[in-house]
Formats: sequence, structure tokens, C-alpha cells
Amino acid sequence: MREMKNILMMACWILTGFDAFSQAARKLHQKSIVVDTHNDVLSSSVLAGKDISHRLATGHSDLDRWKDGGVDVQFFSVYTGPEARNKEGYFKDANQQCDG
Repeated sequence: MREMKNILMMACWILTGFDAFSQAARKLHQKSIVVDTHNDVLSSSVLAGKDISHRLATGHSDLDRWKDGGVDVQFFSVYTGPEARNKEGYFKDANQQCDG
């Protein structure tokens, strides 16, 4: 019985330590400027006609999620692929992603 009590006390001590670490990490995250330096959402969602200004049913990247996650700066990638999607060429492809 004493062994079980020691195990339970050790588990509580460990869980308390994790909670303190989690709180410290959360505070550091909130104080920091969080920058995502690569996001493919333009080529994966915007071109498909999805509105990323609100939470999407699929995927992991939209304005609501950035706000919830504390993302302060977002850099978008513009990928045109090996073949142009438009007869006007790659420049038109890239601008379509930016215009969204």
C-alpha cells in the first residue's frame, strides 16, 4: 500500500511539473513575435476558391487559426508548378495566387 501511495505522489509531482512548464511556455509564446516563414495555403486553398479569412472545415491554415495560435507574421509561398496553369504563363499563375 505504501508503494502505491509513493507512486501516486510521484505521478502528481511529475504532472505538476509539466503544468508549470506548460504555463511558462505559454507565457513565452504570448510575449514573443511568432513568424511562420512558409505557408502553401495560396496554392492549396485560395486557388480552389476557399476563403481563408474564416475557419476552414479542412486544412490547418486560415486567419482564425493564426489568431488562435498567436501567429503575428505570415509569409506565403507562391508555387506555380512545372507547367503553367494559364496560357499567359507563370507570371499570371503567381498573380492569381496573390490576388486570391
